[in-house]
Amino acid sequence: MLGGGLNFCADNSDADCSGTDQGALLTGSLGYRFSPSFGLYVDADYGWLTPPSGIDESNTFDLFATARLFGAVSPHAELWGAAGWGYSRIMTEASGMNASWAGLGNAKFGVGGAIEVAPRMFIGAALDYIFRFSGTGETCISGNCAANDGDIQNAVHLSAFLKFRFQ
Repeated sequence: MLGGGLNFCADNSDADCSGTDQGALLTGSLGYRFSPSFGLYVDADYGWLTPPSGIDESNTFDLFATARLFGAVSPHAELWGAAGWGYSRIMTEASGMNASWAGLGNAKFGVGGAIEVAPRMFIGAALDYIFRFSGTGETCISGNCAANDGDIQNAVHLSAFLKFRFQ
């Protein structure tokens, strides 16, 4: 599955998204269906955010192992729900200074649907919410890294995609 869409910042306690607007999102997924209703996947997302004034660039990267439950709507359409656990990273740059946060203990929940447009070829859409758990990460500013002690913004991904099924 390959697609694109929008990457949104989502408030998380003290970590608000004031002045941060959505940006573009690239998404990809590879998985195996163990049955018509269950599969395991690896999802990778790279997104940009439109940062507030004073910050030159802001982007995100997420890599998650997800489980998906599928339900057939018709012989050529399906819906699914997904839950996963994985890695997230947020990177910003301002006036030549780099800052990043990265952590492994993050959760992802999503829903999606797809319609078959040619044999084994689908188009679809998905909505994912990523919970970034700040206590599991590390914050780095210009190469100096330390355990994170503050909240980190969550994310919402809205995407459209093209999917090919091998079987």
